[in-house]
Amino acid sequence: MTLQDFAKLIQNLAIPIAYYQFKSAQTLPFAVYYNPSDNVLRADNKVLYKTRNVTFEVYTNSKDVALEEKIEQLFNEHEIYYDDPTDVFIESENVWQRTYNIIL
Repeated sequence: MTLQDFAKLIQNLAIPIAYYQFKSAQTLPFAVYYNPSDNVLRADNKVLYKTRNVTFEVYTNSKDVALEEKIEQLFNEHEIYYDDPTDVFIESENVWQRTYNIIL
């Protein structure tokens, strides 16, 4: 799956989503995703295989289990691998952040 395919797929969540950041303030919930690095398998001066590491962050005003289940169901239906999601409360912003580390 390409990063562009992933971007189209997550639009099905029906919340505002942007690559890396929004240009203006958003109403909760919203999400951002970005590609911090790639994994490259190479040999004989050639790239044989490449995967993308994608971080998908969801911001909510409270723990939203229903939204988390919707996200995870979407990922599972499309065989998108993700590591153990993490939750963090960002006190200065008064928001919850749930982070999924994905390999495409």
